[in-house]
Amino acid sequence: YDGQRADRVLVRGGLVWLDREAETRFGEGRRFRDLTDAEKTVICDDICWIRRAAPEHRMAARFFAKIRDLTATAFYTTHEGMADIGYVGNTALARWEAPPAEVLRHLGLA
Repeated sequence: YDGQRADRVLVRGGLVWLDREAETRFGEGRRFRDLTDAEKTVICDDICWIRRAAPEHRMAARFFAKIRDLTATAFYTTHEGMADIGYVGNTALARWEAPPAEVLRHLGLA
């Protein structure tokens, strides 16, 4: 999508950063996907919160935040995600009751 073109640069750069960081921390030729869960956690703990990230990890932390946001958005737009939060907006209601008159007045609709 046009509005997400900037995300592409951030996401691709973040994926490259993860592999480089895996190699730097855990040895030549190591890639993030091949690390143990404990090794992955060590890296992710350093970038999981932008405000807590060291200055040299701030861009990676922006990447992590974007991936977290995209993942949550993807999940909560599935049937399973909507059920998880009890969303019923796409379901016909057996009975609909209009908002109280004072609410309609407050909104300028009465």
